[in-house]
Amino acid sequence: MKDLLISNRNEELWEKLDEKFNIEIVPNTEKEYSVFTRSENAIIYYDPTNICESSFTHELLHINLKYHEFYISGAMKNNMRSDYLLDRLFPTELIDHIGNVLDHLKMFKLYLKMGYDPAKFIYDYSDKKVDDSVINNIKRNYRIGNKINSNAVHYFAGKLSAIMGDVNSEHNYHDAEIEFQNIDQELYNAFASLFVEVINHDYENADFMYNYRDIAGKFHEQLVDWKNNNEFV
Repeated sequence: MKDLLISNRNEELWEKLDEKFNIEIVPNTEKEYSVFTRSENAIIYYDPTNICESSFTHELLHINLKYHEFYISGAMKNNMRSDYLLDRLFPTELIDHIGNVLDHLKMFKLYLKMGYDPAKFIYDYSDKKVDDSVINNIKRNYRIGNKINSNAVHYFAGKLSAIMGDVNSEHNYHDAEIEFQNIDQELYNAFASLFVEVINHDYENADFMYNYRDIAGKFHEQLVDWKNNNEFV
């Protein structure tokens, strides 16, 4: 199977990762590509009905972030656990989603450099991540009186992250971002800062002076300020 998923485009990356990780390639009954890593073990699950080098390389690039010790999702989750309300507003599954979107932003440039089709980077590449109905739903439900609806924060944060992390440059979210700012400017600013920090972060040359923990810490500080400036129901 490896011979069908590795070519001259991704061979160098494979060899680099294979030196550090024990990588298994396993068929997935769910008929999709995914990856699971723990310590120096990694399992890439592939769709046996769709042998796709691009999708396989996508999963290699996830491992590559671990190779360079970029663990933004884990750092954010650790920070959330220190605050009961933030942990409730931004639960594990939401942080996993945000972290996955951030990972994709860091992976996409190298994916293109390796010569792969951008449309095969992710299954929903061609789909716009929000439409008017999504925006209107958030606007209707985000506030109850002058208080923020706790149940709507998850939806706001998830959709905002999706548009900020959309790697398809043909999608224009200018109007949508203005709507998000009008709904909650302070929370929007926290996410905008997070995404800019991650986009500009050189994970290959990070050191103890400034790394993913600092980015996650700054984001958490902004969320604490936002939480303290608002009331929730």
